[in-house]
Amino acid sequence: RSGRLSDTEMKRTLLIAFFLITCTLSALFAWNYFSIWQPVSQSLDKDHRNKTIEVRAHYQYALNPNVLVFDLRSFSAETSQIDIMRVLFQTADSLREKSFEQVILAYQGTEKFALSGKYFKKIGKEYAWQNPIVLTRTFAENVTDLQGKPAFGTWTGGIFAVMKNQLDDLATLHRRWYLDDWIAN
Repeated sequence: RSGRLSDTEMKRTLLIAFFLITCTLSALFAWNYFSIWQPVSQSLDKDHRNKTIEVRAHYQYALNPNVLVFDLRSFSAETSQIDIMRVLFQTADSLREKSFEQVILAYQGTEKFALSGKYFKKIGKEYAWQNPIVLTRTFAENVTDLQGKPAFGTWTGGIFAVMKNQLDDLATLHRRWYLDDWIAN
């Protein structure tokens, strides 16, 4: 015997490998589905205003439970930035009992920005009672680039000047996160 596998042994080995890969992928899909997607989907489906927005929430690479990916997949021309924020806040609310190190903001599969998991959890815990304007107004200052550096600054001064600058940063965030790509296509 030359140490080579016979055709029958080769087919059996390939079949076993295919079976193991299929089982592993199925287990990863089920894990993501039941622990992330199902609670998010159920929460978002309760609000009829979310019908024009499609998101996918999943563990990074379907493997890393320390990083959540919030992937904005599509939205209608009538969808506002406030609608996108509401969906993100409702996602945080539905996952408020989970802890992540980081939450990635993606658009159509491309990672764009990040939030600390601690801040995402704070949003989830406050969403039910906090004024959404407060959550929205201070959101951009909690966003980082993918290397962890602040994407926007914090503002000081008079309340109206601070609010204007925060809302300008929020508009810039939305433009860089998904609007520029959406307009280009």
